[in-house]
Amino acid sequence: MTDVRNYRVMFYIGLVAALFWGFGTNLLDRRWYFVHGVSVGDIVFIGWTAWALTRRDVASDLLRSARVLAVPLGFMAVFAVWLLASVMVNVFRFGAQWSDVFAILRLFYFSAVMVFCVAFVTRFGLRPLLLAFVIGVALLTLGRLADAVTSDAPMVTGLPLLKDPNVIGNMLGIAVLMSSMLIFVGSARWAVTLSIFFAAASALTFSKGAWFMVMFGIGANVLALMMRGRYTMSGLKRTPVMAAACALAIVVLLGYNAERFAEMIALKVETTTVDNSMGLRFRYALGGAYAMIDNPVFGLGFRNYYVVERMYPELLLPASDNAHNVFSQIAAVGGLPALLAFMLLFSYPFIQLWSLVRLRSATVVGASYVACAVLVFFLSGAVQLQIVAQPFFWVFTGLVKGWRSRSSS
Repeated sequence: MTDVRNYRVMFYIGLVAALFWGFGTNLLDRRWYFVHGVSVGDIVFIGWTAWALTRRDVASDLLRSARVLAVPLGFMAVFAVWLLASVMVNVFRFGAQWSDVFAILRLFYFSAVMVFCVAFVTRFGLRPLLLAFVIGVALLTLGRLADAVTSDAPMVTGLPLLKDPNVIGNMLGIAVLMSSMLIFVGSARWAVTLSIFFAAASALTFSKGAWFMVMFGIGANVLALMMRGRYTMSGLKRTPVMAAACALAIVVLLGYNAERFAEMIALKVETTTVDNSMGLRFRYALGGAYAMIDNPVFGLGFRNYYVVERMYPELLLPASDNAHNVFSQIAAVGGLPALLAFMLLFSYPFIQLWSLVRLRSATVVGASYVACAVLVFFLSGAVQLQIVAQPFFWVFTGLVKGWRSRSSS
């Protein structure tokens, strides 16, 4: 027998958890975290999950969602177990820490996040959980903006630089893309408003990767508006108006700040060409590939990328404990099997997304939307390790799969 109160609790727990998943491990006030980035929201979610498994109706929903996610959960288990094996194999070669084990076990927590997102979206729809997540990112951004204004933040071309700019820029790019999904559930105003806010805030990261992610995320919003407008008269009326509003906002912003934007672009061109930041990232990635070739089965062990510097001195790599690229990092520390498992995980939500959007649009428009999503997450992985350390990719996977399950039921 279904107890409505159990699902009411599930609904509100989901909103709280999604808010904290939007924060990730990025809140400046560390009192919200207990140990190794475990937040108050994580503790609340884990506690609710333990309670929910004692309630037959909710537990059956979660188990049903786990079966729906059997493929990615299997890949995740292989990925995590292989990383644990790489730690044990390499402990006497390069060392290991207990925190390595904790970070790997966190992948099983992300599996629970995916299962919950599927169960929640199947029952309550996509909008509440997705909106809570992007509002979490918006609150995180407001906190960083307030910190930049009230503290002695470094100034670049006359503008304050947000703290941890690459990390925050990464979250802003992801948030612009995920906001586009709100358009499909009738929340175009929320999507456009949040996307403009995230895009404007990304300027203060001075991160090329973030700017490209935001650019493709904006493209996803435009394509989503096109797809949504095909199916409802209100959508057809609203799409050109909202597109014109977006274009006008961008023109006004550029017009009033043309000189400053020109200085920002010139600065980033200089860091790319003179400082050769792209060349350094390429050498880090090359080091990861070399390490995988020389250690193809178990790699170097979790968080042992730092040994690449002395293994391949010809690459002239500065000392670094990571490859600044999740794909190269996993190749180096986990070997080829870990990389293959991760790539299968990485591709899974985009296959599901294609199954959704191809029914809503012309093939070219739908394929372009999925391509924008792939590029945003690929760029995220190409400049950061956050995909395996933060909840956002796993939330995205669960939301997309839950959305597809609800659409087909």
